Amino acid sequence: MTIPIFIGVLLVAFVTSAVVCFIAMLLFPWFRSGERKEGAFRPDQSTGSYRVNTRPGRHKVRITHAGSSELPAVGGPAIIAGIIAATVVAALNLNLKLVQWEMLGVLLFGMVGFGVVGFVDDWRKVHKGEGISEIQKFAGVLLISLVAGVAFNRLLAFPAVPKVLSARLAYPPYSDIPLLG
Repeated sequence: MTIPIFIGVLLVAFVTSAVVCFIAMLLFPWFRSGERKEGAFRPDQSTGSYRVNTRPGRHKVRITHAGSSELPAVGGPAIIAGIIAATVVAALNLNLKLVQWEMLGVLLFGMVGFGVVGFVDDWRKVHKGEGISEIQKFAGVLLISLVAGVAFNRLLAFPAVPKVLSARLAYPPYSDIPLLG
């Protein structure tokens, strides 16, 4: 009994991802658990430590201050390395054409870019006590998205791309409506 090629490619991608994630865990042991990180983190809570300061009121306890220190999830480098390795191995098994490799490269660029923004945020949470601001995260993710979007737009307009993947797919449902003068 033969295994269909698609199932075989998925199996190879899964095994490759698992192996690379295991290797990355060995390379990044200090990112695995909260008890080895600097800062006021509690490893028994996935969201970090949460404290509430209260004072007695007339009829109930009043909350005067609530604060939390989130536990950063810095396992991203291991996950991204596993995804990249599995994607490249699967792409090699599928014998992708040059244009398909370029599209895959844009996708991987976007994924790595988002991972870098998250890693910088987590790194600052661990070493400086607070991550980057929401505006900085937004700007980083927006920049990565715009670069990837422009790259896809230019790449899909390339004549070597099959008609099935033409740039018209980016603009439905208006792409088939004739322009009225």
